[in-house]
Parts: sequence; C-alpha cells; structure tokens
Amino acid sequence: MAVFNLKERINYLFVIGIDKYEETTHAVLGNSIFDCQNLINVLTEKYNFQLILDPLFDEAATRKNIIDKLSEISLITDKEDNLIIYFAGHGSMNPHTKKGYWVPVDAALSESDYIPNSTIKDKIEDINAKHIFLVSDSCFSGTFLTKTRSVDIASSFYEKLDKSKSRWYLSSGREEKVSDGIKGKGSPFSNSLINFLKENDSKYISVSEIINHTSKITGSASRQQPVGGTITGLEQEYGQMILIKKEHDIKLTQQQFNNFMKTYGFYYGQKYSIELIKSLYPLLGMVATLRQMQWENVFASSVENILYKLKSHFSNNWREYEDELQGKIKKLILPENITFDDAIAFLEHVGKSYLAISLDSL
Repeated sequence: MAVFNLKERINYLFVIGIDKYEETTHAVLGNSIFDCQNLINVLTEKYNFQLILDPLFDEAATRKNIIDKLSEISLITDKEDNLIIYFAGHGSMNPHTKKGYWVPVDAALSESDYIPNSTIKDKIEDINAKHIFLVSDSCFSGTFLTKTRSVDIASSFYEKLDKSKSRWYLSSGREEKVSDGIKGKGSPFSNSLINFLKENDSKYISVSEIINHTSKITGSASRQQPVGGTITGLEQEYGQMILIKKEHDIKLTQQQFNNFMKTYGFYYGQKYSIELIKSLYPLLGMVATLRQMQWENVFASSVENILYKLKSHFSNNWREYEDELQGKIKKLILPENITFDDAIAFLEHVGKSYLAISLDSL
C-alpha cells in the first residue's frame, strides 16, 4: 500500500474582512468579519493553521494596509510553506474592460481607490510559498480567474499533489453580485466553505475538493455560482495545497467499524494476491505490476483515510488488529492454490474492475 509522506509544512492564514465602509456609497455588510472569524477558528483548531499577521478588519483594511501587509507576507514565508489568503468585502468590476477589483475600506467610487486583480497577482507572485490558496467572498470576484482547472482527486495521490508548487483561487461568484446573507448568520458562500471544513472526517483534503464541494453546495442553495481554479500568469507546477486534519480520537460505531474493516480487508486481499502472483509467476510480473499500480491509484487515498480513522479508534492497539486481519487473509489465500490460469483470470478481473471504476467516475 502507498504510504503518504506529506511534507510537514507551516500553515499560514491571512484574512481581510470589511463590514463598515468609510464612504456611505458602499452598503454596510453584515457577515464579512463574522465569516473571517469563523474561518480562523476552523483552520486553527482543526487544521494546524496560524495567523501570519493580525487580521485587517474594517478601518484597518485600507488600500495601503492591504498592499503593505501582502508585501510583508513575502518577507515571512518560506518556499515550503502553505498560505491561505481570505478576503470578504465589496468587489467591483469595470463593465467595459471586465477587470475586477477589491474595494478597501477607504475607497470612494473611483477605480483609483480600488485594488486591481493585477496588483493582487503581483503581490502573490512575490510570495515565496509552496502553495497559495486565495479565497474571495465579494461581488464580481470571478473576474480574477481567466481559466478554470478541474482535478479529479480520486485519480491522484495527495502526496504527489503536495510536492508540486501551486497557486489556486476560489471566488464566491462569477462576474456577478453575490449574497451577504442574513446578518450574523454568514454568507451562503462562507457557510458552504466553513461547514465543509468543520464536518470533514478525512485526514487529507485538497484544494480541488474544497472548490468542488463549495461550488456545488453554494450554487444549489443560492443564485450565485462560485468558481475556482489555478491562477493564470503565475509560476506554478499545478500541484495542490493539502489540508491535514489534526490528530484526535475517533470513536466509530460498530457498523462503521465493520464497514471500514471490510473495505480494508478487501483492499489488502487484492494487494496481497497481486504480490503473490508476481513472486509465483515472473512471466506475469509486468502485467501484475500494472494492475497493482492501477489498484493503488484508485483506492490508496480512500484506504489512507480509513486507516486514519481505524488507528484513531484503536489508538495503540491498532497494530494488533491489523496483524490479525492480515494473518487471516494470508491463511485464506495460499500460494499452492493459485494456478497459472487462476493468476491470469485474477489479473484480468482486476483490470476490468479498474476500468469499470474509472468509467464510473467520469
């Protein structure tokens, strides 16, 4: 089984939230700071993030302060760090050029007072972090994206994604106005994002999983449609930030335990059978290796999360249960009972199963 060896990165968070603007021409918002605080809580308590700088709320979120703080971040971060930047407030778009802007707290109705997407991109380009995830809950925030990129996490390893440099973006809507929600209850976008992070039971989640879930839930519950993808024009290797949930005790119900053990037993049985065939029949080694790679590619990430839950459930006793399960499987699958024809039939079956699973995921 593939063992993930994710880099132990320092996880940083920087948030900007504006409810009350200095100019009355910008409507008062009711959830920007509320949403920022909720995001801070879930990321610091559940995913080992820390604030890289103090949040910029209301009167502190001036155009100068926002740009200066983004510049300061570039002096703090290291090339192996993770960084999430979150902005909640008003956004604007030039109707002729379709260029988008963040609206700082001290802005009047003039584009010269706003912060263009191009400036934000330039500041991100100066930040020497491994992974950057920019999230914007504002009107017209979709103008930041010129291209979307969708990734099927089921066919990728978290470790592989984590190793490659990335710059991703998630906006609360396309080129459209978005809802602020009921005051003190959170915006539809932030609620979808934060609830997903709170309720997640997997040890690892990727940026693309966050984008896919938030986009689907928000889009089905409101008139706005979040979009996300890689930020074009910036140097990157199209990896992804991987959020790792903090270790904690998990107590499974009997039904959950039975299902997880059954899934892990099935996975290990298939894996062990392929390894036996490779050792018994060298002529089938190449085909067996291919089937093993396909099998790992489909199931490894799911099994890793199942193992995380089982280990947390049993704590120090997990190894005893795992050894017992593997021992029972090895007694059932005896080398002397696997003929050459049986081996060929088994490898064909694994290949067909992999194809069916792959087609089903399209």
